[in-house]
Amino acid sequence: MVGPFVRRRLVGNKEFVDQYETLVAKEFLSDEEKFKKVMATLRHAYNNVAEYRGRWDGLGIDINSFTSLEDLKQLPILTKDDVKRMSFPIEGYDDYVTYTGSTTGKPLKLYMSGNSIYHERAFIYHYWSKFGYDYKTSKLITFRAFKIKKSFKNYNPLYREYQLSPFLLSYKTFYDYVRVIEKFKPDYICGYPYTIMNFCRLAKKFGYHHEVKGLFFVSEGITKEDKEYVEAVFGCPSHIYYGHSERSVFAGEVNGSYTFSDQYGYTELLPVEDEDNVFQIVVTGYMNPSMPLVRYHTDDYAVIDEDGNVTIDGWRKSDHYIYGRNGERLSTIAMSYQQEIFENILNYQMVQEEYGKITMVIEGIRTLQEEEREKIEAYITKRLYRLVDVEFKYDKVQMTPGGKYKRIIQNTNV
Repeated sequence: MVGPFVRRRLVGNKEFVDQYETLVAKEFLSDEEKFKKVMATLRHAYNNVAEYRGRWDGLGIDINSFTSLEDLKQLPILTKDDVKRMSFPIEGYDDYVTYTGSTTGKPLKLYMSGNSIYHERAFIYHYWSKFGYDYKTSKLITFRAFKIKKSFKNYNPLYREYQLSPFLLSYKTFYDYVRVIEKFKPDYICGYPYTIMNFCRLAKKFGYHHEVKGLFFVSEGITKEDKEYVEAVFGCPSHIYYGHSERSVFAGEVNGSYTFSDQYGYTELLPVEDEDNVFQIVVTGYMNPSMPLVRYHTDDYAVIDEDGNVTIDGWRKSDHYIYGRNGERLSTIAMSYQQEIFENILNYQMVQEEYGKITMVIEGIRTLQEEEREKIEAYITKRLYRLVDVEFKYDKVQMTPGGKYKRIIQNTNV
């Protein structure tokens, strides 16, 4: 049998096994242990990357004089633009090239250590294990893109999963997806939140219900409202972890609050000026020696409430807002798409090329009647405070080549 052999390439790999067992034995580190890991990364970066060496020496910073984690604050923050100018990769780590996901702008080129794949998967499986997942036996249905474009399904023995394409899910193909799920009998559903949400909209329309042990969201955030919607369809709780393509940070959400893994990297939450309880997420990663990132600004933010609960704020980037005629920044978070008038909408997307104007792309479960369109258009126009002229287009939404979805395609170069 080819499947079990392929699976053993991952779960039998020494890097995976050692990392997983380390997390089981000790998930969190003392300050002294954190400092040792940080210093090892700093020395590796200084000795092997000319730009780190030149910048730190130019500022008169001697990392060998550091005695605590507090000293790390002497080093400058690293931005994506800084990374693009640096002489990566460090040779000798069997690296491969990938890119950060992007629908606008130029993606960041990344050099990843070959072993980082096994470490990353160990962190994911360890997080999922808190909710009953067993990497030795559990099966997944995964809603996300894969390379076989002509088929809606692909069995991946490496992860013991059936992958279902986000590109081909529709009113007409829904029961093709259902037949795979019913035959495979997955323990868990995993994937992009928007694709799982689309499946659930269709499931509600068809009256379909299927229970699994849990839902695992990846790569994108999800609103509380949508989270509750999909949990009702699958009859189970859902969970999500935070990470990024650069592999410098990992945080798992449990009971509504994220905890950052200090085995994965050292995370600093730096206060944002004039905003209470909002913090920049700045990280020093351990997982990728080919491209060590030191005090790297992720462009993401954490919000800490009065009870100490941490949430990840993914709505601060410019491509998560619509801009009015006079540059007013309009958030669409409060726009509820669980209204009855949206019951026949599969998905939607806002495309903005200039201030004060957007194209609203609406993908229907079926062809929408004129009366339905009028109600939808009136609701959206009102919610945008009449500060934006809205042109409606009834078509499929855009997705990235990797199958990710962006609610807003922001092309105004804000």
